[in-house]
Amino acid sequence: MSMTMNAVRKTCPKRKKTIQSIRDNDMIQKRIRSTGNQIQYINDYVDKYFGTHVTSEILMTLARIAIEKFNLQIDRLAKRNRTALLCWYAENWDSILQILNGFNFMSSQNRPPVDKIAEVSNQCLPKQPQPCCEYTDPYDLSLLLNVH
Repeated sequence: MSMTMNAVRKTCPKRKKTIQSIRDNDMIQKRIRSTGNQIQYINDYVDKYFGTHVTSEILMTLARIAIEKFNLQIDRLAKRNRTALLCWYAENWDSILQILNGFNFMSSQNRPPVDKIAEVSNQCLPKQPQPCCEYTDPYDLSLLLNVH
């Protein structure tokens, strides 16, 4: 008895969306429409403030600080979804902005002096071999390895 590959392979049915997930998605879309383009502005502002793409974990940490300081409430969706959290930021932007201005995260007081950074980085970097000629052997593994 020979079975074809299609007969053996089981196809998984697509997961059905629950009523709750559909309702949550609708609520998020409604919040996006109500906040307008503030979400993109806030996302860009926070990314620029911290100097990198900010994850939802960092956003949640900052939200917890705002909740404690200003006695704010955060909803279930904002805790679970980054877009909903950005909507929450837009709704409470005045409080969040006060916290960001109070932290002064990018101030020169928090950063070590540039000459100290250069000194430490020069000590930590491995010495690279100086090429003796223009030709580089592609089979030389020592050129491909990182020294740690």
